[in-house]
Amino acid sequence: MAICHAALERAWLRSGRSVSLTTFYRIARNAMMCFNKEPGASEVEQEYWRIVEQRDCHVAVHCGKVDTSTHGSGFPVGKSEPFSKHGWNLTVLPHNSGSILRHLGAVSGVTVPWLNIGMVFSTSCWSRDQNRLPYIDYLHTGADCIWYSIPAEEKAKLDKVVHTLLQANGTPGLEMLEKNIMISPEVLSREGIKVHRTVQQSGQFVVVFPGTFVSRVCFCTISSLLKDLRNIEMRQRQELYEAGLLSSARYGTHDNGLADNRKKPRKWPALESSERRCQMCQHLCYLSMVVQENENVVFCLECALRYVEKHKSCCGLKMMYRYDEEQINSLVNLVSCKAMKSSAEGCNGSSPNKTPTKRRPRKSASLELTLTRLGKNATVVIS
Repeated sequence: MAICHAALERAWLRSGRSVSLTTFYRIARNAMMCFNKEPGASEVEQEYWRIVEQRDCHVAVHCGKVDTSTHGSGFPVGKSEPFSKHGWNLTVLPHNSGSILRHLGAVSGVTVPWLNIGMVFSTSCWSRDQNRLPYIDYLHTGADCIWYSIPAEEKAKLDKVVHTLLQANGTPGLEMLEKNIMISPEVLSREGIKVHRTVQQSGQFVVVFPGTFVSRVCFCTISSLLKDLRNIEMRQRQELYEAGLLSSARYGTHDNGLADNRKKPRKWPALESSERRCQMCQHLCYLSMVVQENENVVFCLECALRYVEKHKSCCGLKMMYRYDEEQINSLVNLVSCKAMKSSAEGCNGSSPNKTPTKRRPRKSASLELTLTRLGKNATVVIS
């Protein structure tokens, strides 16, 4: 069975030391010397799955993350740069007028992109976005990146298949799959799971939609809030209530009326506190969370439902929410109206109260970017 059981036996993803980009490049170059010649993506892919399936040798490679808020993202940000305000600049995208995430503030990995750097065999295991958001991945430079994806509609079938393959003993299959366990796409395909493959080349974008499993700056349209986020939030609250979770309390500082907030400049804190992230899945708990007060543990609503189902009790749990249902509906309507107004003004080119101004013609150019802002000798991921 083509499953990397090593992940069940010991932690095979470990934190390493911080190194310079030049040092990382030397390590990556040494890893490539395992091949007799410069391999293509298909050759690397074949060898990768051979190692996973046969498990006859130990291979250790590195991957790194760069905090773009302090070191830069590879996208231009200077005012004199022609693409510093380009819509596909991933440092600009989260602040697009069509994205509700622009109101969230600086959240690493959501509105502030991470820059991922890898080498041959660097792997991002099967996962979904923990915040149920679509996201965009841009490959700046380096070797091709191989993506595998499973549609969201396969969720129920995938859960059963993975549970059977891993013999998870009561643990949900998807929960096991997201614990850094690799299962070959070929195995999943034989079990009737739809698995898609694409090769991302340098200079190309990949867009991943909510609920999709893939083997990443976030964006979010208004429809995502209206159709997904609100409905999921209210449904999970109701399910917890029906399961017996009756204790609740309000938290947060944004409950004093929207009109007052508009008059004051907002200074949003960076939401990196572990107190606001789920203990199990690290989901960012902004609208609500469930706390276990005795042990000071935080759950997102989805993980809280699993906890209650497993322990058959809500004892010691309390629901903490920022907005009630009426306020969430009001926020949805307000944001929707503002978005429609902004879109209408954008289509008309000007607002009725402003005199149209002449615009300079845009320069025509492609968005070809490198990591030269971070230093030379950069190589990016085959996953």
